[in-house]
Amino acid sequence: MPISRAARRSLFPTSPGAPVSASADRHETTGRRHGIGSQTVTVRELGVEDAAPYRAFRLEALRATPTAFTSSYEEESAKPLSTTIARLAAAGRPDGAVVGAYDGGRLIGIAGLSVPPRRQERHKATLFGMAVAPHAAGRGIGKLLVHRILEIAASVEGLTQVGLTVSEGNLPAERLYRSCGFEVWGREPRAVVIGGRPIAKLHMIRMLDRPDPPGSPPPGFRASENSRDPSISLRSDASLIGIPGVDL
Repeated sequence: MPISRAARRSLFPTSPGAPVSASADRHETTGRRHGIGSQTVTVRELGVEDAAPYRAFRLEALRATPTAFTSSYEEESAKPLSTTIARLAAAGRPDGAVVGAYDGGRLIGIAGLSVPPRRQERHKATLFGMAVAPHAAGRGIGKLLVHRILEIAASVEGLTQVGLTVSEGNLPAERLYRSCGFEVWGREPRAVVIGGRPIAKLHMIRMLDRPDPPGSPPPGFRASENSRDPSISLRSDASLIGIPGVDL
């Protein structure tokens, strides 16, 4: 029997007193701030106004760590900004999302959730496009992003599981996903071939009707107002390490 909406939300609780957005049924808050050490990181959904920084971040991740992703830098960099705008617009129709982690005004991590439109597949979703800036490594940014994606997924009526793929050998990413409750259910040999080198992908799944593993809720959790700044940009010398989902 599918888990009820109330039960799903209990798996990913919202902070008391959190502001509720107009679309609270799906996205209970639009921005979250997390105290990590002496830093404050905001995790929020990205919209079309965030297309330029999102595209720059994504392309640098593809360029820096090509074996971590299914998309290639060469193909994606040739696409216009309008493609990214369409990607971000489609993410919200009606249940998907792309989220970003900001340290001050700087984008330091991204992740997405895709929900199939076909009725017989709407019980499952895909976590895609995970990437975290290397200077933010070790701060729990990846776990914050995954937790936010799972929280959004848990609010979608009828959605009971989230899947992803990770490149075999990407142990930090695999450990991250396991710590968030994902399990490996299969291995696809030669899933991608990059520079003549075949790379296998591990298929992982997270059931939403199971409790979070110990330690998975983000630390210092408190809600905040959403703040979107279309002028945010990446430094041109930024380097990134990919923590992959299905396709960046």
